Amino acid sequence: MDYNTIQDNNNIGKNEVLSKAILNLKDSWQLSNKDIAEIIGVDSSFITRLKKGQTQIEHDKKTGQLSLMLIRVFRSLGAFLGDRMTAQQQWLDSYNRAFNSTPIDAMKNVEGLSRVVIYLDALRGSEG
Repeated sequence: MDYNTIQDNNNIGKNEVLSKAILNLKDSWQLSNKDIAEIIGVDSSFITRLKKGQTQIEHDKKTGQLSLMLIRVFRSLGAFLGDRMTAQQQWLDSYNRAFNSTPIDAMKNVEGLSRVVIYLDALRGSEG
């Protein structure tokens, strides 16, 4: 096995893990295909193909980077609210003055997703 084959297999593994994580997050938060697609910068049909195993999120592309940021939001909310998905969903769907919208709507563009990550990081920093 040569180096390129090892690298390709490693990338496939990372892509598979990231894809499964995003689908698990989608199910945990009960997000629509449209919502998750808008957040990670793809169309809804990509999410349908992802669920069928016909495609994967490439960890080293923009979609992968946005997916990793979304997972960071998920983990931060988990740190604050535990595994109470109802509480997490309520936070996502409630108006927040820091974003001038709901967090779920704010995350539908790169700037908003970044702001949500920074906001949650700041909250975590103020706890310690």
